[in-house]
Amino acid sequence: VDCAKAALAEVALAALGPLGPSPRPPWAVPASSVLLYGPPGTGKTSLARACAGRFRLRLLAPPIQALVHGAVGGSEAAVAALYARARRVAPALVFV
Repeated sequence: VDCAKAALAEVALAALGPLGPSPRPPWAVPASSVLLYGPPGTGKTSLARACAGRFRLRLLAPPIQALVHGAVGGSEAAVAALYARARRVAPALVFV
């Protein structure tokens, strides 16, 4: 859990912009996403909500039914619309 918290904090701080001297070398590119995986009930959603609250990010967490469509190209369009919305309301955290 501590490793996941540190990774989420690093990505959130990188998304918010420079807040001071960075411990990274200037050529290093910060991560732009984190993959949280595991069985149900391990706290993935709680970590995402806590990160969004701590860094004052808008949390976009649509239900999976909103993203999965039977028509060809429907799911791709739904995911593209989700990320377009995230860009409009930036800074945002997308949790799928």
